[in-house]
Amino acid sequence: MITVFNRKEILVTSDLIKLRKCTNELSAKGIEYKVVTNSLGSPDRYHGLPGIKTENAYEYKVYVKKR
Repeated sequence: MITVFNRKEILVTSDLIKLRKCTNELSAKGIEYKVVTNSLGSPDRYHGLPGIKTENAYEYKVYVKKR
């Protein structure tokens, strides 16, 4: 189990293709990982974010165990 105390951040991206490549590689090698998603905008906006492209509206962080 990956927790706040035993994890290391290995990737921060807003690109879903990079995220999928990374998680596919980790899965293929049998490495446990956790993905955390952060919205870069206000959660109560429904019609897009001014000044932010929709493909960049979310940030994805990939964590693995420190070992």
